[in-house]
Amino acid sequence: MAFPSGVAPKGGPRGEVKGWTPDAARRMVRFLWSVRSEDLDGEGFAVTLTMGGTPDTAQEWAAARRQMLQWLGRAGAVRWHWLTEWTRSGRPHMHLCVYGVSRDRDRDVALAWIRLSRKRGWPAEWRAQTVEPIYDAEGWLKYVAKHSARGVDHYQRTAPPPGWEKTGRLWGRGGDWPIADPLIAGLSSAQTWAYRAALVSWQSARMRAEGVPEEVVARYESRDDHQLRGASGWIPEDASVMLLLNATESPDYGPNDGRSE
Repeated sequence: MAFPSGVAPKGGPRGEVKGWTPDAARRMVRFLWSVRSEDLDGEGFAVTLTMGGTPDTAQEWAAARRQMLQWLGRAGAVRWHWLTEWTRSGRPHMHLCVYGVSRDRDRDVALAWIRLSRKRGWPAEWRAQTVEPIYDAEGWLKYVAKHSARGVDHYQRTAPPPGWEKTGRLWGRGGDWPIADPLIAGLSSAQTWAYRAALVSWQSARMRAEGVPEEVVARYESRDDHQLRGASGWIPEDASVMLLLNATESPDYGPNDGRSE
């Protein structure tokens, strides 16, 4: 399924945009959480595309990105998700998840970007591009969700490159993504606090099991804004539902207790 040219990518912030915003990050994370990773068929690649210089404007970067996505469509891509970030020196690069391009064309993905960049006068080296098979789709989605949430503060501390008064969209998606319907539950305040406390405990246990340093886990546990951070990370659906069911057994504070979703 080729992507038609001239079609704006789905997802991502609308209008005039300068850098990441919390709302933009939340929209991307919400999309990533909604993907049914077990239904992602076909071959996938995790791609990072870089250059040695900096385009004069965000519009030039966006035009190059559209051209690259069109190439991927002609190469057989059936779904894609992209994320733009830049270094402290102002050099942009793009992370991509692409499904449908055959494994024997992995080198072609990097070569297409190098040719595209050099035609625009941007230096791009082979060793600076990465195209790796995706063997764990859920792991990749979890990484990007975590990366995007962390990126908001990072980008707000880092000024866009000179001439990039408007950065434009910093993420987008397209193609055939298997999306799960959201699970909505009405909880009392007490149940909401119980659910989020359980999420913090669950995440802390997993962080320790994955070898995260204890001081990092301690900082995570000590944060006092868990009530504002939703699931606070990537939670598998079965674990989240189990914790939610346990939370509904928590007593209410009383008949005047408010309810939230």
